Formats: sequence, structure tokens, C-alpha cells
Amino acid sequence: MIASKGLIWVIDDHQLFGAGMQQMLINATQHYDVQCFSAPQAAKKESPVEDLRLIIMDYYIPDADPLVWIEHFVENYPDTPIIVISSSISPSDKLNSLQVGASAYYPKHTSPPLIMAKICQWLEKGKANKECDTTLAESEHNLTPRQIDILIQLARGGSNKRIAKVLKISPETVKTHITAIYKIIDCDTRDQAIEWARLKGFV
Repeated sequence: MIASKGLIWVIDDHQLFGAGMQQMLINATQHYDVQCFSAPQAAKKESPVEDLRLIIMDYYIPDADPLVWIEHFVENYPDTPIIVISSSISPSDKLNSLQVGASAYYPKHTSPPLIMAKICQWLEKGKANKECDTTLAESEHNLTPRQIDILIQLARGGSNKRIAKVLKISPETVKTHITAIYKIIDCDTRDQAIEWARLKGFV
């Protein structure tokens, strides 16, 4: 049980997730005031606040650039850990978050007990709880981090040209990776690859 008091922000546009996280935090910690916001803009209106112990935020929130907001919170609350909990398993999303100042990045499909254990560690140690894991491990299907990124963009409806622009690589490189992805996951078409990605929880 955590003995100290303080404030926790949960920023997520999905109200069900936010309410669930709020209740789990209250049950697990008992000594924190947990406030939920549907967007970082709403949290900003509460600034400045004292004794903000932790910020938990989603990566993809409508009309909110996650990297800009992570930088904003780092600047305004330099001693407060920022944990990103997202449905995105993109290695780029995780790495970009950590590079601009997030303390940790966890996928939403992580088991609740594990997530709460990690959160309690951050609450106990603050930013002294250093985490060195800045990459996602290769998937059980032997996809590389780059292939995961491309498959996610593919499943979101991106054309080869669009994927190339987003990931800052050439369309030819995208095409080569997609061909390799087809072989690894044993499919023949774009639609099959998209369906596979959805079934496996990539999007």
C-alpha cells in the first residue's frame, strides 16, 4: 500500500477505459486523487497543480498531437513521470514517446495486474524509477519492428506511398517489406494481411 498522497491524471478519450483505470488506481493506491480527462487540453486548464505524482495518457487522442503534449507536460511538470498506455504497438510510437520525455510506454493489452504493478512502482519511486526498455521485442511471428510499423500503417488503410511518407522511407522499401510480411504471416493479398493484423490485435 502506498502511504503518500498526491494527484494522478488519466488522459484518454475513451471514457470506459478512463473510468476503469480510475477505479483500479483508487483500489490499488487508496491515497491518491485520480482525475480523468478526455483530452490533454482539458487537463491543461487545470494547470498549474501541486503534487501531481503521475500522468497517464493515451497516444492517439483526436485533435491532440501526443508528442507535443508529452513535451508540454515534461516542461510544466519536470518531476512527474508520464506513462503512455496505448492500443498502438508500433515501435515508432513507443520510441518517439520516450524520446520526447515519456517515462514509459505500455500497450493496452498488457494484463491489468502488471499495469498496476508498474504504475505503483512509478508512484513509489517517481522519475528515479528508470526504465531502459526503449524498443518492443520482435513479435512471436518473427516480424521486425519495422515490419510491424508497416503492417500497422497498412491495416490503417495507408497506400505504399503514404506509408513511405509516414515512416520516411522509400516506396520501394515499403514494397519490399510488404512482400516479406506476406511470406512471414502466410498470406497473398493486402486484404488478407489487414485481416490478419486486426485478428492479432495490431490495430
